[in-house]
Amino acid sequence: MKKKNIYLLTSLLILTSCNTTGIQEENKKEDQKEVEMNTNDTTAGREEKAEESVVAIPEEVFGTYYGESSTGGQLKLTLNGEEGNVEIHLEHSSSLVSQWNMQVSYEKENEQLIYQNGQYNQREYTSETEYEEKSSYENGEGYFEIGKSQLIWHDEKAEMEDIVFVKEEMVGLSNPWQSFTDIEEAIRFSKVEFDPPIEEALPKGFQLNQYLAMEGVIEADYSDENQFLFVRKSNTSEGKELSGDYTVYSKTWQMNNKGLAITCEGDGEKANLMYFSSGDMHYAIGINLSNEGAGLTKEEIS
Repeated sequence: MKKKNIYLLTSLLILTSCNTTGIQEENKKEDQKEVEMNTNDTTAGREEKAEESVVAIPEEVFGTYYGESSTGGQLKLTLNGEEGNVEIHLEHSSSLVSQWNMQVSYEKENEQLIYQNGQYNQREYTSETEYEEKSSYENGEGYFEIGKSQLIWHDEKAEMEDIVFVKEEMVGLSNPWQSFTDIEEAIRFSKVEFDPPIEEALPKGFQLNQYLAMEGVIEADYSDENQFLFVRKSNTSEGKELSGDYTVYSKTWQMNNKGLAITCEGDGEKANLMYFSSGDMHYAIGINLSNEGAGLTKEEIS
């Protein structure tokens, strides 16, 4: 349109030999109006696209969820402005707790809640009220796949299997773990036969604290003045998932002990986490989780 006007004006100037000053001013005004109109159209288009990209999280997705596997844990999804806020609480043992927090947005096409700012903190309790807090990583990335009354969590940064969280109204017990002082009661509750380690097999100074049990999993917790150790057995979960420990250790290696292939994680010399299987039964042993260098040596494991 602009190019055509220039040709037309030039022809008129040649034919009439008139002064071009007034015509140039009018042309400038017309060009300015056209630029302003185009700018307004572009801005309006961007605002419209931005509004389309902000999709509200379905109301029925908000609420409290609980871990379906032996990992357990609690997830809370609440509204925070135009996004959602997710808080995850996983209790690995009586003294070690992991927490995640992230802002999520809704991706309608894939039915996912996605995030890029996940923060992971771990608390190691030295008493009922005192603990040491450690930040394991920030800016975690991942997503929650939205299912029927459940969220399936996949985190790109944590080396763990996906965790299924079931909505509160679909869960019979908010916390599947129960604490026991009597081993027989713990066995009956978990439906898993369990022979805890004899005292001589434990590191020096460790004493029994309690037994924990849920259906399919049983655990014995031990500690001395500064350290914590657990032994967990299951007929439903295995490997790192059974341990409930999501620390990313610097080394992972294999060792063989009396015919058992044991996976170890730690600093390469001392293992903080060990897991293995024997027949249909699966085991996980953890000591001073996340504190590399404070694990068990090969000789102590044997």
